[in-house]
Amino acid sequence: MKSLPLLLALLVILSIVGLASFASANSYYLEFNQVGDKIVVRESINGLNSSYVDSNLLEETKIGYLFLNKIIFPEDFESTIIKLNLDNGYTVGEDGAYPLGYRVETDGQIISLVWQLNNVKASEPIAVVVNIRDLRKGYTWVWILLGIIILIVVAYILFKYQKKRKTKNLDKHLLDIERKMLEELRKADRQEMWQRNLQKNLGLSKAKTSRLIRNLESRELVEKIPFGNTNKIVLK
Repeated sequence: MKSLPLLLALLVILSIVGLASFASANSYYLEFNQVGDKIVVRESINGLNSSYVDSNLLEETKIGYLFLNKIIFPEDFESTIIKLNLDNGYTVGEDGAYPLGYRVETDGQIISLVWQLNNVKASEPIAVVVNIRDLRKGYTWVWILLGIIILIVVAYILFKYQKKRKTKNLDKHLLDIERKMLEELRKADRQEMWQRNLQKNLGLSKAKTSRLIRNLESRELVEKIPFGNTNKIVLK
């Protein structure tokens, strides 16, 4: 019977210690959600929730954004979770994130960085730094190069079309022998021939060959390039 008061006192002491332990087991949840160039912040302290938008946490860089935030805890917490959800189309840059010890999660669309901390102190703030890369910026040069290639191809097609159209229109006003001379040049290697070979293939005199070449040259259909005692005739 004498031991009963001692037992009751011990139970009271244990209950007080348990309640004190339970009261001290508080938690803090801080979530940052990137939405373009802004951050939607969700905060939960022991189950009490709040949220707000902060447009000063992201600094634009050449590759995307730099997330920089100094977290000051409102009180001491035994359990703390800090989470950064990146917007769709963004990933962590090559420089990674700070502090280390985070884990990376994904649902297949967005990437999340999670820091799980224990026994944080209100007197010990934490700086969180994350290099965020915009995946679309990584392919900007590809689109520029593709655009240049398309412009070159279109310009080449237009040039060939105009040249063919011009040649077709001029062909209507050519003599048969002039058409034969142009055909010889088209069939020749690199579309050029020595004047004497052109004269021989067409069976013409030197004077007539020179006259025909002058006529075609005046119409900008051929170009005569002097080489010593002869000329090279090039199809334009």
